[in-house]
Amino acid sequence: MECLAEQSKNGFYRLFVRKVIDRVGRDKYVFAVGKKEDTKDSHIINTLNSLGILAYRESFELLKESLRELGNGGVIIDYDPNDITVFEGDVYLCSDDGSRIKVKPIFYPHQDTDEIQILLSYDHCQNLSLESSIQKTEERGDIICFTFKDIVRKALLFNASDIHILPKTDHYRVFFRIDGRFLEIPEFLMNVEQGKAFSRMIRIEASDHTKGSFNIDETKVSQLGKIEYSDLGVGLRLEFVPDGRTLEHVDITARIISKGSLEISANMEGNLRKCGFAEDDIVSFESITRRKTGLVVVSGVVNSGKSTTIWNVLPALDRTKKIGTVEDPVECVLDRHNIIQHQIYEPEKESLKMGFEQFIKSFKRGDYDVVFIGEWRKSKGLTEAIVEQANAGQLIFTTLHVKSSFEIYSAISEMFHIQKNVSARLVLMSLNQLLLPKLCKHCKIETDIGFSQDDVRYLNTLTKIEKEKLLSFSSKGYRRKEEGCSYCYHTGYKGRTVIYDYFIPTQEFISEVVKNDLSPNEIKNLALMYGIGKTKLSVFLDRVREGLIEKSCVEEI
Repeated sequence: MECLAEQSKNGFYRLFVRKVIDRVGRDKYVFAVGKKEDTKDSHIINTLNSLGILAYRESFELLKESLRELGNGGVIIDYDPNDITVFEGDVYLCSDDGSRIKVKPIFYPHQDTDEIQILLSYDHCQNLSLESSIQKTEERGDIICFTFKDIVRKALLFNASDIHILPKTDHYRVFFRIDGRFLEIPEFLMNVEQGKAFSRMIRIEASDHTKGSFNIDETKVSQLGKIEYSDLGVGLRLEFVPDGRTLEHVDITARIISKGSLEISANMEGNLRKCGFAEDDIVSFESITRRKTGLVVVSGVVNSGKSTTIWNVLPALDRTKKIGTVEDPVECVLDRHNIIQHQIYEPEKESLKMGFEQFIKSFKRGDYDVVFIGEWRKSKGLTEAIVEQANAGQLIFTTLHVKSSFEIYSAISEMFHIQKNVSARLVLMSLNQLLLPKLCKHCKIETDIGFSQDDVRYLNTLTKIEKEKLLSFSSKGYRRKEEGCSYCYHTGYKGRTVIYDYFIPTQEFISEVVKNDLSPNEIKNLALMYGIGKTKLSVFLDRVREGLIEKSCVEEI
């Protein structure tokens, strides 16, 4: 268990840990310790803050209390931050007579030294380290006090999905995508020279992991790259995009992909409930997964959780079924003996290529019962293979980029040239989803919810009837606290929930679709009339009533 070695250093740290446990509880402390070990974070104080369990300010107060109780006179606790300066990488404290005394900035002290020590809060200590590094950079432009792996480790602690490194005219800035929000991480701020050097370091690292002709000096055209950190249990899929103006700077986006197996429950109802699906809809979804042949399409925009929904279904299917996936890349390793996952293979020799269509054809001969195709693409032979297999005795799951489940027939027709009478009989269920930020349960503010004409005037995706439904809506609910709290990284949001629409066609419904040339809105109205579907607006209003999301999110549905 973390910190056993550290706790034995001196009575001070043991006292501090005891105070932390008294403040947050043993369960939360043990959880933070596990997170620290998983991400190899630098210190438990940082982990507690990042998880929203104990803010830096609160930790600092506990540190000071501990020192006062122990009577440690060798450490300066109370001081004016303006009296601390950094010069040529060293830290100095201003004494009463105006002179500068070199000190060791620390966020928890060791008692085996005679040096003058100053107790700094952890974030202040980190800022001094960064300031020190930037000052040194004025002499040498390539000194950076952290690695790309350090950034990845921090991103894992924050449960970020992506890392973005953006070059600007004066600095390179690092952002994390957390719960869909684009948040800057100030501790990784770099000046331009640092940023250019850091960008090249990442390209050098990527060249060791990327197959093919990856060029570490290329800053004029886009490149794809990979990096794997086996000790962290993750891989990264990187996109390097040149600015096209200076031809020196590169915008870097890194998608974090878990390399460890994910233990997803065999209880489909529980899995989908955690994702945010309603009980009555889950019953309908489960009935579809018991079918032996046909196509289930989960659609939505980029990063809307489409694959995550399917990952929460596959491990809960009958274990006597052979399940195969083909993905690019494999982003989630499923821990089930009957699930075999396959990665697209694209070597330089075209004759050796294994793409989606080759895998689908092989799955037929391989006697698979259920197949997950990571993305339905405009790829030669893929659509024909999907149609053939869905009609030949395989249950196929796939994802597609469209905005509504009710657009599925027109989208398939326009993108893949499949006639509506074919797609109407092929699709077992069309589900479309997006992810909306959940209000932070620790700081959300209760309020009355209603919608005015101004609120609905520009909601062009809604019908007149749906706008009228909004205008008549009234309920108790919650809104975001603008300054947030430490638990939600001061955003007011924590986590995301799924908002969705879907329909499950019946034979009568299919006959109507085949007989008439229906628009997506007409298909939606028909599905609601038959009671075989649900709209995003209906789900959204349920979540507002439950206090999970705020009304302003209506603009996103």
